[in-house]
Amino acid sequence: MKFKFDSIESAIEDIKKGKLIIVMDNKDREYEGDFIGAASKTTAETVNFLTTYGRGAFVAVFMPAGRSDQLEIPPMGADNDSFNSTKFRVAVDAKTGSSGSSAFDRAETVRLLADPNAKASAFVRPGHVVPIEARPGGLAERDGHTEAGVELVKLAGIYPPVAVDLEILDDDGQMAHEKKLFELAKRFDLKIIAIGDLCNYIKRLRVKKDRS
Repeated sequence: MKFKFDSIESAIEDIKKGKLIIVMDNKDREYEGDFIGAASKTTAETVNFLTTYGRGAFVAVFMPAGRSDQLEIPPMGADNDSFNSTKFRVAVDAKTGSSGSSAFDRAETVRLLADPNAKASAFVRPGHVVPIEARPGGLAERDGHTEAGVELVKLAGIYPPVAVDLEILDDDGQMAHEKKLFELAKRFDLKIIAIGDLCNYIKRLRVKKDRS
């Protein structure tokens, strides 16, 4: 069965509206899917949806390069030998929360990580939301969900370009792939795109800019 992805333009519009989308990895990489949205527009309902239907390890926040250092959020470990060299940072909570683990507290933490006026002192460490830093070169340097999330929020015109994310598991606990991901997209009327298509879209934008 052949699955049809949505256009990058339609996904960007939904990001602008505060909706989640599904982003699929490339077949030659993990070939998995994540829910991704704009961190600044995250609500408790968003977090509740992510944890109910995504069911991945943790709510993550994708940060542009350098932002974690601005907020004094250090790397999760001294030596990073994680799969795909994902740049995990120490988990945080917003200092104004209660336990930090409720959907309301985590939504507050996610939004605060995207707040251009946020200070390092606004967070406690460790916490329940995991920041992950994108590579400086974006998708041209690393074609992962982290870089895709940051690029999508940037294309939506939201600054700083910070994204909320959760990996999607199948019903049996394995990582979800095409069939399950497209079923979820149809069930919840969500756009679904491929990272490869996003990379090509950005390349076309750069070519168009260079010619103008």
